[in-house]
Amino acid sequence: MKRRLPSLNALRAFEAAARHGSFVEAAEELAVTPAAVSHQIKGLEEALGVSMFIRHHRAVELTAAGRRLLPGLSDAFDRIARAVEGVRPAREAPVTITVPPAFAAKWLAPRLEGFMAQYPDVPIRVQAEAAVIDLDMAEIDLGVRTITAPEAAPENKAERLFEDWVFPVCGPLLRMVLKAPANLSMQTVIVDELSETQGGYVSWPHWLEAAGAATLKPAKELRFSHSTLALDAAARGQGVALARGSLVLNEMRSGALVRPFDTAIPAGKSYHLVRSRTNPLRPKAQLFYDWLISEATTFRDENPKLVR
Repeated sequence: MKRRLPSLNALRAFEAAARHGSFVEAAEELAVTPAAVSHQIKGLEEALGVSMFIRHHRAVELTAAGRRLLPGLSDAFDRIARAVEGVRPAREAPVTITVPPAFAAKWLAPRLEGFMAQYPDVPIRVQAEAAVIDLDMAEIDLGVRTITAPEAAPENKAERLFEDWVFPVCGPLLRMVLKAPANLSMQTVIVDELSETQGGYVSWPHWLEAAGAATLKPAKELRFSHSTLALDAAARGQGVALARGSLVLNEMRSGALVRPFDTAIPAGKSYHLVRSRTNPLRPKAQLFYDWLISEATTFRDENPKLVR
């Protein structure tokens, strides 16, 4: 049997306007102009030979005919929407990893292009935050944490990635006047407060002691609450920052940051890749897990002066 139907666009415009009681709100839902909604409804009224709305200055009101049409039309569009969703492939949740902010920006993000080229159908979400997230409670597949050993995170399975060497860095112009650690007494040292407050990390007093300058007092201090800000300030020539090796590879390759001294000491904590002990990894999360282990191993082997 041949169906006698008005324009489906006109029916959609009517249903949206009747449901909202407004041509303007219907237009917002349908991503068209209010004038287009009005035009579609006028065409529907002409096709049916009956008015659907009583138009007021700032609102519209359904006529008796409009009230009869709305329930069946809304039900029909709901059925269509369910039918369409029934054949649309389900969108799989992205593989989500929680990572310290500086590690995310300086180490992980530059490498993600390689993973996406290898696995273009695996969506990734990087959640950069310093807080420790419970992988059993949150919808998170993996995490990178800085801990002393796997035993420090007994609730998770932990795989060691690498530990940073820590050493001073500065801009190339400032490097010219830094002949020995003693020269820091006339310079500004940049302090990364986040690393200090996390505990277990080395700080300027640790490095100065290792460099044989334990009693040295720098001329000034410039303090930042984030590692990335501290390193950016050093690259701008604002002082000497204490850097973790994994965070400065690109800047050292470009020459934006240089090492004025050879002395380096272990960070005191290693980056570990953690996963839940109770929730098995999804196949795509396992791909990312294996890729990240491989990337970290290669990075550690190729950069012994930055990490160990």
